[in-house]
Amino acid sequence: MLPLIPQPRDFRAGSGSYTVRSGSTVAAPAPLLRVATVFVDDLAVDGGPRLEVAESPVAGAIRLELSDDGLTTLPSSAGVRADGLDDADERYGLEVGADGIRVWGPTEEAVHRDYFVLT
Repeated sequence: MLPLIPQPRDFRAGSGSYTVRSGSTVAAPAPLLRVATVFVDDLAVDGGPRLEVAESPVAGAIRLELSDDGLTTLPSSAGVRADGLDDADERYGLEVGADGIRVWGPTEEAVHRDYFVLT
């Protein structure tokens, strides 16, 4: 079992690694800029490195994406949104390699929940 919350349904270990350092970039499209900013601020408050946020793609970055790539076969999560509006869809994907980190999910909430895996 991995020390990740939310716990992944599927895990495949590879040989890559990535070190998050001060000045590393979190690249996010416009709909995820708020999520990226919250992540960067929360990480700094928790004593982690100070990261930068960029809207355009950056090589070697932590990339946030809205996508259901490879997630459509997973069952929807059973979570409830804090605002009570709709069921939360927190399916997510996480890839870590020497060229950066990719975090994706079909909703802003999925990506928001998943970034805590990195902290």
